[in-house]
Amino acid sequence: MDDKTQFLADIQRGKIGGVILWRGKSLINGEPIVAVACKIADANKSANTKTGAMVQTFILPDPKAHGIECAGNRPAKIQDWLERTGARSICGDCPHAWQYDPALDRYKKGSCYVREYQSPAAVLGAVYRESYPVAGVDFPKRWIADIVAGLSVRLGAYGDPAAVPAMLWARLVSKAKSRTGYTHQWDSAHDKARLNAFYMRAFLMASCDSVADYNAATRLGFRAFLVTPRGDASPRENMTLCPASSEFEQLHGRKTNCAKCGLCSGAMGKGENKKSVFIPAHGATASRVGV
Repeated sequence: MDDKTQFLADIQRGKIGGVILWRGKSLINGEPIVAVACKIADANKSANTKTGAMVQTFILPDPKAHGIECAGNRPAKIQDWLERTGARSICGDCPHAWQYDPALDRYKKGSCYVREYQSPAAVLGAVYRESYPVAGVDFPKRWIADIVAGLSVRLGAYGDPAAVPAMLWARLVSKAKSRTGYTHQWDSAHDKARLNAFYMRAFLMASCDSVADYNAATRLGFRAFLVTPRGDASPRENMTLCPASSEFEQLHGRKTNCAKCGLCSGAMGKGENKKSVFIPAHGATASRVGV
């Protein structure tokens, strides 16, 4: 595709539903994965009151390389792949990812709040059907930044951004209005992913599940996003309660959303020189989270 103006117009009108930003080997375990940006046309409107309107990015298995099936226009059948692999290529050793059960000889759903059969499976189905243009094949990679210029971007709506080379994310957010992003790979046993996460301290928050995690991550130069037990919004030194949380609203009578806030931008962006962030565990899996 040579007409950049037309390409960007088609994306903004929703004629192009998403783009494959990158395709290659996972920096976690070397398996084939893709990074996808979608919901670009909807990035100025959203029904998600927590995040607000943001471009969503997904790190997913490359479906045909993994034998993941997709019938017609339906979402991809991702369950078997999850049970066989635990999503290690995209989630690494995140403590909330799928966990191996030796009694069943398969992986079981962990405490991650994402419902894989919803948005991840729908996006994966589009990848399978080759519905999305591919950067470097169907359009020049240098257009990547322009796709989200002036918009808010969520790095890793599903999957850990550290599975994908840092340069891709640096290019993507270079013209964005704001961003959020999180990684559990800051402390990974996978050397390449851990080093890649370290390179992305400017863009990503270190996801932390204990005070010990928080201390270790901040010593490495990360700003941290700490999940505390359900209902624990007690003040913490050098940390601020998530301004998009219901607990913040209860305390202050107001709250914002991730797109407007931007505190979770890593060590640079809107969060530069700001405190780390914490939030009490919430949602359907909150009872499985604790420090």
